[in-house]
Amino acid sequence: MKKHFIFLIIAFVAIATAFVACKKENDENTNLVIHATKVLSGNAKITMVEASISLESNILPLASDNYTNNSFKLALPKTVAEKYLSGDANGKLGFVDICAFDEYNKVIGIFGLIDVNKQVQVSYLYADKKFAVNETFIDEDENSQVWNCSFVKGWNTVYYEAISDSEGKVTTSKPSGLNLQWYFINLPSPSKNAGSYMHYVNQIIHSVLTK
Repeated sequence: MKKHFIFLIIAFVAIATAFVACKKENDENTNLVIHATKVLSGNAKITMVEASISLESNILPLASDNYTNNSFKLALPKTVAEKYLSGDANGKLGFVDICAFDEYNKVIGIFGLIDVNKQVQVSYLYADKKFAVNETFIDEDENSQVWNCSFVKGWNTVYYEAISDSEGKVTTSKPSGLNLQWYFINLPSPSKNAGSYMHYVNQIIHSVLTK
């Protein structure tokens, strides 16, 4: 098992203004329905699930559902306001966080769709137009990510693959032979909203993939 698995949304922060634009098209936005069943590691403390997009201190709830029989279903709206997206005139994106709440309305964990064996994680994001990102990004810890993504206006699915301890690949093309499973990942301590847990995400995903 690889030692590290870099969570996609962490990498996004470093590249938010580095997009390469394509010709804009008036693609019709469509709803995204996220349906999770047979979630692993879930527990009785989870009462509600919420999908949201956050930018700095702004959090936009997108959809919510009761957590029943280790399952949930979230129907996201067709559009997302520009103020919740990061980027520039070439293109803007917003990543979806899927959070678990307890009966006291506190965030106690997150949900991830992962192929543990292939080290692939699925994430959902919203793009304000059609554009592409084809570039390699290196963060302050010298971890590199190769992005080869073609985004459509509206909702997109992206796949992050850990190639090595310090190298990853991000694409909008689904890799073949995936065996994806939904996981519930506990947070170190309860928090009131999604924004307060983002710095834990890398360690949390790592703990799931090294079990």
